[in-house]
Amino acid sequence: MVSVPSAGNRVSRWTPAICPYALVNFGLAQLLIVAGASWPAAPKADGVLVTVILGLTFALALTIPALAWTLSPVIASGVECHVLAGIGGWFTLTAIGVSYELLPMFMLAPHDRGVWGKSVFMTACAGLVAALVAGFALPHLPGTVSRAAEQASRVLIALAIILYLIDVARIYHDRRRRLIELHNRAAVGAFVSLGVALAIAVASAIVVELKRAAPARVFLLIFGWLSGLGLSQLYKIIPFLSWLSQFGRRLGTGPIPRVQDLVNERRAVRMFSAYYIAVAAGTAAALFGVAWLVRASVFLMFAATVLLGHEYWRAWEGYYPQRQVAAAVDKAAASQPIPNHADDRTRASHA
Repeated sequence: MVSVPSAGNRVSRWTPAICPYALVNFGLAQLLIVAGASWPAAPKADGVLVTVILGLTFALALTIPALAWTLSPVIASGVECHVLAGIGGWFTLTAIGVSYELLPMFMLAPHDRGVWGKSVFMTACAGLVAALVAGFALPHLPGTVSRAAEQASRVLIALAIILYLIDVARIYHDRRRRLIELHNRAAVGAFVSLGVALAIAVASAIVVELKRAAPARVFLLIFGWLSGLGLSQLYKIIPFLSWLSQFGRRLGTGPIPRVQDLVNERRAVRMFSAYYIAVAAGTAAALFGVAWLVRASVFLMFAATVLLGHEYWRAWEGYYPQRQVAAAVDKAAASQPIPNHADDRTRASHA
C-alpha cells in the first residue's frame, strides 16, 4: 500500500519554501495598492509594514522554538532585509517625505515637486521591492537571476537618492526667501551625509578593499543623514509651535516677537558644526577601524545633541524674548534720573 502524506506533513514540508515568497508577495501587493496614494504616506506605510512583519517573524522564531525551523528561510535572509526596510523603507522615506513638506514651506519654494517627486517615489519603491525579492525569493533560483535582481535593486536605490538630492538642490535654488535660516543651512549637512554614504556604497561595490565599509555607511546614514536632518528641522519646528502657542493669539494686538527671536543662531551654529564634525570623524574612524576615535566622536555628538536640546527647551519656554524684555526694562530704569532726596530737604528748609 502506498502511504499518502497527511495534510499536516504536506504543510510543514512546504511552509519553509512558501514563507519567503508569501512575505514578498504581500509586500508587493501593498506597494501596488498604495502606488497611487499621496506622497509621502505611501512609502512610509510600506516601510513600516515590512519592518513590523520581519520583526514579528524574528520574535516568533526566538520565542516559539517549534516555529524556528518553519521560519528558518526568513531568518536566514531576513536580517539584512529588516535593516533595509527599517533604515531605507521606513526612516529614509519618511525623512524624504518630511523634507519635501518642510523645505518648501520655510524657504517659500514651489511645494508641488511634479515629475521629480514622483520619480523619487517610484524609483525608491521599485528599488526596495527588488531588494526584498533578491533577499527572500531569489536565493532559491539560479545565481544569475539572483545577482541580476540584487544589482537592479542597488541601481534603483542609488538612482532614487541621486534624483532626490538633485530635487533638494532645485528647492534651494528656486526659493523665494533670500535668507536661508540656520535650520535649513544645517540640513545641508544631512544631505551631504546621504550623498557621501551613497558614494561609499558605490566605492565599496567597486573596490575590493572597501567591502568592510558597511559600518561606516550605516553610521553616516543614521547619525549624519537621519539624526542630522531631524535635529536641524526641530530647530525650526519647536520655535514655530512655541510661537503659535504663546504669541499667535496676540497677533495684531501689539508688538510680538518673530519666530527667529525665539532662538539664538549664533550659539546654535557652533553646536551644529560640532555635531557634523563629530559625525565626519566617527565615519572616518569606523571606515579605518579606529575604535577610540569612534567613541570620542559619539561622545562629542552626544554633547552637541544635549546642548541643542537645551536650545530647544529655551525656544519652547520663550527664554530669549523674555530676556530681551527684561534687558529693555533694566535699560529704561537705568536711563531715568535718580531723585536726590537731600536736595529736596534743603529746598524745604529754605522755604
